[in-house]
Amino acid sequence: MPPTIWLCGDSTVCNYYPLNTSTQADWGQMLGNYVSKDRNIRNMAASVEYAKGFVEHGNFDTIEKYGKSGDVFVVSIGINDGKYYKGDEYKEIVSDMVKRAKAKGMEVILVKQQGRKGDYSLSPLLTGRYFINEIEQIAKEQNCQIVDLFSLWQDYCISVGASKADSMYIDNVHPNRNGADKLAELFASEFEKAPEKPDIQEETNPPATPVSDISDGMIITLKNVNSGMYLSIDGQPSNGANAHQTSGNNGNKFKAVNAGNGYFYLVSQLGDENSYALDVNAKKSDNGTNIELYAFNRGDNQQFKFVKNNDGSYSIRTKVSADASCIEITSKSKENGANVQEWTYNGGNNQNWYIASDNPASDITATEKQSESDILWCDANADKNVSISDSVAILQFIANSSEYALTDEGKLNADVVDNGSGVTGQDAFAIQLVDSGILQQSELPVKSSELNRFT
Repeated sequence: MPPTIWLCGDSTVCNYYPLNTSTQADWGQMLGNYVSKDRNIRNMAASVEYAKGFVEHGNFDTIEKYGKSGDVFVVSIGINDGKYYKGDEYKEIVSDMVKRAKAKGMEVILVKQQGRKGDYSLSPLLTGRYFINEIEQIAKEQNCQIVDLFSLWQDYCISVGASKADSMYIDNVHPNRNGADKLAELFASEFEKAPEKPDIQEETNPPATPVSDISDGMIITLKNVNSGMYLSIDGQPSNGANAHQTSGNNGNKFKAVNAGNGYFYLVSQLGDENSYALDVNAKKSDNGTNIELYAFNRGDNQQFKFVKNNDGSYSIRTKVSADASCIEITSKSKENGANVQEWTYNGGNNQNWYIASDNPASDITATEKQSESDILWCDANADKNVSISDSVAILQFIANSSEYALTDEGKLNADVVDNGSGVTGQDAFAIQLVDSGILQQSELPVKSSELNRFT
């Protein structure tokens, strides 16, 4: 059985329905967008829950019964606990759950929960809200990892400004869907760094071997695999001109200039075509660092390495992160104008790019055209036919990806609902609709919201 992530939490972690369209959502609901697809997620969090209630109401019983060695038990609870008891009792209850989970061979991660709306505007800033001292004591005594979601969220909110941060809450405590998605992304960035999981790091961040397809002086465009939009520059070339994605062709051409050792500078073809290059803001390697233009100075933060994927697309690694991070579209957005940022490489389609050259004979351009035109939607088992067996192949893959693996071609073909989000049960359902003649293959790919009319 694949490893499972078990979530203990309250109304800031639990699921809201319908899962794919709810206005209010929480980060546990969105976590599957950001962790390895080889992991199951079982969200046992519940609204208005507190640690003692989580135990007494039977939520933890399920985790203790079915949890196994290799699973992860994530504890993100405390917002409601102050209504029932003080820190000593909180520590006792959570410590007991931690011990029992570890006795089953599970890894345990304790979460310092995110703050309230407006915390990021306080002076001085808070360092945490809910039982942070007790969480640190438990982590030290039980040898657990802590994910400081409070600081991660606060830093993010400060970086985007109070107005945008406020817009990501549905009330003073709970995030809306956009806020929940960002919280999940932030949690996953630390979760995937955990030293106890080197196998995940090896799978999702393979050695960054440069490719020979990019040559010095080549004029290229960068098309995001997830959104189908181009990396473009906002406005006229200047220091700090922002990089974002657009469907148009303004500001999206760059000259690849050889920097040596497999790296390239990406010089904007706006203005005089020589003065400004793509730049990692302030030479930072932190997740969420902005990508923008800056005067072409040949610094390490202007050097990028192209790493080719099996499907012909590329990740674009940053030298300042020692190739551990890449440029991506934030939050897997498919919206026009979505921002471009630096993030630890995890293999998501929002981190991969098709590279096209002005040279029509370029192998790079041909690779993109071949990758897109050869997709046979629904053909999950890659037998060049579409039938109910493809739906079965997806369901088997979801249940046990090790025993019932799909090929890379099969995964591309199968990803017909919310294309770019990976293979899910909704893809199997869509294929069943195609097989029965209710949905036409020519309508694919489709949005999950479009399937609602069939349920």
